[in-house]
Amino acid sequence: MSTVTLEHDAGKLAELTDRVQVLDASGRFLGYFTPNESGVFYQRIEVPEMTEEEIREAEAQIRTGQVHSTAEVVAYLRTLEVS
Repeated sequence: MSTVTLEHDAGKLAELTDRVQVLDASGRFLGYFTPNESGVFYQRIEVPEMTEEEIREAEAQIRTGQVHSTAEVVAYLRTLEVS
């Protein structure tokens, strides 16, 4: 990954807690900046704990081939779309 050293407004980036757009001096969009906090996007998502039974069931489904590819899942979800 390339590195860019900022000369102006770098102090503002250290205070950020959420992703922001980065613009040049003329207002042209350059990209996004995300603060260096691991899991910042995932802290807001509550994921329920899996029970031991659920884990065993998932492992069994994987072993027996009872899994679906992303393409299969997308195709199925498209059949559920309301026209």
